[in-house]
Amino acid sequence: DDDPVYTLKKVMEELDFSGLLACCSDQGRTGYNPIMLYAVVTYANMRGIRAVDRIVELCERDLAFIWLTKGQRPRRDAFYDFKGKKLTGEILDELNYQFMRRLEKEGLITPKELYIDGTKIESAANRYTFVWRKTVEKNREKLIEKLIEKFGLPKGTKDQEVYKSTKVRFNQIRNLCERKKIQFVYGSGNRKTVEQREYEYLEKALDRLETYRNHLEIMGDRNSYSKTDQDATFMRMKEDHMRNGQLKPAYNIQLASTGAFIVGVMGSQKAN
Repeated sequence: DDDPVYTLKKVMEELDFSGLLACCSDQGRTGYNPIMLYAVVTYANMRGIRAVDRIVELCERDLAFIWLTKGQRPRRDAFYDFKGKKLTGEILDELNYQFMRRLEKEGLITPKELYIDGTKIESAANRYTFVWRKTVEKNREKLIEKLIEKFGLPKGTKDQEVYKSTKVRFNQIRNLCERKKIQFVYGSGNRKTVEQREYEYLEKALDRLETYRNHLEIMGDRNSYSKTDQDATFMRMKEDHMRNGQLKPAYNIQLASTGAFIVGVMGSQKAN
């Protein structure tokens, strides 16, 4: 009678699943009740089980799981579809909030006290794939100044106008090369025409401007990011075995707890 699966079932009977049901109105080819799938996933988490294959196996062998599924045997694609597409962050936050209010109702937690602590977790990205905001902005500014001087534009011309002028001039040179049927040459011993040199310079400039724009767009308001894990930001870690203060791609994970329950989790791209 005191099995945790009964407690879970009892608590779930008081939850509002309207958001989950609305998201899963089209149950697709699996046809499984989303509330049942949520109960199975939650109970598996209660027992420290995360692997989908293991959950599928327990739905066939474990009495508590068989009781939750009422004898159905959801396959792995049903769980992957549910966890990956149906159980969105917004829906999960709402259900977790309802759980938290239930804990408050039982007198197990109080919103008057909140304890926050966290740590930085290193990303799986290579630590030498960094892109720094200051470097990007410095190189971009230098290139903009060269293009302003090259086209005789007024100092202080906006970056977008410089890009447009470069694009227009590049198209003119390309059309000129096509009209004159200029054959581009490469390698030592071959003399490039003035038109080819101009074409290659402008092509490279446009490519660099686009690259800098992409870097800044990915970074957003951060100061760095990793090329192989663009969500990771370079941070100073507690573990510094080289003792050189090397920055590493990482995430800042913060937990909020009260009454020995974790009631809030945040993963941040900012070190502070």
